[in-house]
Amino acid sequence: FVSTYNYLSNEHVSDKDLNIEDEITCVKYSTHGDLLAVGTKKGHLWLLNEETLDPVRSVPFSYSKGAIRSCQFSDCGEFLATSDTDRCVSVYKQNKLLGTPWQWELLGRYRGHSRPVLQMLFGKDPETNGRLLFTLGKDMKLNEYDLESSSISDGLILVHRTEVE
Repeated sequence: FVSTYNYLSNEHVSDKDLNIEDEITCVKYSTHGDLLAVGTKKGHLWLLNEETLDPVRSVPFSYSKGAIRSCQFSDCGEFLATSDTDRCVSVYKQNKLLGTPWQWELLGRYRGHSRPVLQMLFGKDPETNGRLLFTLGKDMKLNEYDLESSSISDGLILVHRTEVE
């Protein structure tokens, strides 16, 4: 069950019974506010239309083996990253070639941490302007993923790992 509110006026906007037989663990609005990502305890990722709260896919993404702990959209709105209790990061990319704004596909997954992922942050390479994803884990590792070099066939590309003190 999901309820939405106008946070400026604190007014109730809508309710929707999603008929998800699972516990919701995280919710995140897209950068443009037109999509709602909903992660669940069983590792499912639902993408919902913001206005109707209807799923934009008939079935959820179900790549995670653990509960989805957090979701993060990139500032351009083209990427969505999730982290789960299995210490994996999944990145989804909007497929603009399919014609509709809500066509997403898994770009790749990577288990780059030995302890839970604490934070995810999208950024750009200052030299190439390419899209990057950074993750910080409780293991005190900062991982950098190159989203421009990542692909559905090659998966998510880890380019650098730094120990943080």
